[in-house]
Amino acid sequence: MASSNMSSKGSQKCRDGWRVLELHLLGKLKSLYQVVLEEVRHGRHLEYLNAIFTRLSESSMTYLYRVH
Repeated sequence: MASSNMSSKGSQKCRDGWRVLELHLLGKLKSLYQVVLEEVRHGRHLEYLNAIFTRLSESSMTYLYRVH
């Protein structure tokens, strides 16, 4: 029974950790979105911004695969 309880606590801790990471990443994405909006308002090239998002998504997926 104690082993099951410890496992449950470990699972909850893991879920909590992923939730913290998710909230952190959402905050970063919101900040990035604001920067992109500002760049678009100033007439920056959309191709450049698209390249940034492509690289960001690729590196994020690589990071998640390494962590998982």
